[in-house]
Amino acid sequence: VKASKSFKDSMIEASNRLKNSEIVALYPEGEISIDNNLSKFKSGYEKLDGGDDCLIVPYFIDGMFGSLFAKNKNNQHDSMLKRRVISVEFEKPILNNIKADELQKIIQKLKDKKD
Repeated sequence: VKASKSFKDSMIEASNRLKNSEIVALYPEGEISIDNNLSKFKSGYEKLDGGDDCLIVPYFIDGMFGSLFAKNKNNQHDSMLKRRVISVEFEKPILNNIKADELQKIIQKLKDKKD
């Protein structure tokens, strides 16, 4: 599959930021959940070049499903007005050479803690 120019440009920009010790947030699912389950992680982030000392900090955002920002359309009007408790769970930093399926397992464990 040929990557789009915008994807390539964003990977170059993210790599440059990482090399400059900046933080880059990525969502390896590549889509917003429609059923509150994790989708298969894409491997695009594996192409980032942040240097040898670049780390990944796995995280899971809880409380967004059903919100204005989610794809779930059930009772959308009620969901938009509902006050939400949003939490972010972090795991310990890991080496940046982790494969997508391994990273998904780590984040799934973070999600399971919240369910």
